[in-house]
Amino acid sequence: IAPAPVGPAPTAAPANPYAPGAPANAPTNAPTASQAAAVGWAIPLFNKQVDSFADLPEYQELTADAARAAGVPEAPGNVWLLQPGQQPCKATLGPYYAMQVDAPTKNLSYGVKLLGCPPPARTSDDSDVAAAVVSEQPPTECQLVRPQPVAVRVGQEDAQGHWARPTTQTPIPPGLAAALPAHDCKSPDCEMLWAILQVTVDNKPVAWTGAVNWLAIPPGAAPDTQCSWKAEVLEGTFIADDAGRATRLAEGQDPPLGLGGVLADRGGPRVLLTGSTGVYSTYDLVAGAAKLARHLVWLILPAEEYTVDARLGPSCEDKH
Repeated sequence: IAPAPVGPAPTAAPANPYAPGAPANAPTNAPTASQAAAVGWAIPLFNKQVDSFADLPEYQELTADAARAAGVPEAPGNVWLLQPGQQPCKATLGPYYAMQVDAPTKNLSYGVKLLGCPPPARTSDDSDVAAAVVSEQPPTECQLVRPQPVAVRVGQEDAQGHWARPTTQTPIPPGLAAALPAHDCKSPDCEMLWAILQVTVDNKPVAWTGAVNWLAIPPGAAPDTQCSWKAEVLEGTFIADDAGRATRLAEGQDPPLGLGGVLADRGGPRVLLTGSTGVYSTYDLVAGAAKLARHLVWLILPAEEYTVDARLGPSCEDKH
């Protein structure tokens, strides 16, 4: 939500749970017991690569002048925190901060704390998700709508840990199914598997996210060979146009980002939020299309940290 070094300020962005003093390579994870009482919300603003952390503390609070001198964009005023199913909370800007990110590419992550709103409850996925919105008036008509499960076909494991073919399923929504690449995948030689979430506003799909697998099963394959079976995997986020047809979201999705939700009001869906640890992209939603409004990298981690395991079917992670 903060102004970029060049260009206008977007109107919304994900807000980030923080644990003051926590190692910056995992700022959104649960804090230690000694930090739990200090958990709150923060707006990430800026990132700077450095050659060394010499003479730099792991975590420090900064004045506005010190943050400005470090190149951090000024945080906006009139910030409201939106969480699913809750009324907007007017936040007060707290101190700026800088955190070390001890990764192969050493970097510093900067942001500003938000005060005056209840800290993340950490009781569910929704309790740790929020959007920061800039508005002079209370954005009471604006809601953060989260993705919900809408289609699944994954199979199940037996007592021996062997995967069994699906016996039940909920179908992929037609608008998304029509956008998937065609495959000659028929049982028993192949099983098409999927797990899909959907954001719905006014009883219409706005976006989908999830994974589809085409799992090749060799003839006569024994259950003990399941982890050698090959699968073609498709994962990502898709936007529904006004007719409900899906288009895959590509711009601003390197690395691939999770679908956080959609900001909507009485006029319909307005902003799409996507993000992962250290990076987010927001999109203006107009006439069934998503236009990238803001892409911010606020923390640099190794590339493997952004790898998404979208395999469905046999669970093989602990069997190699």
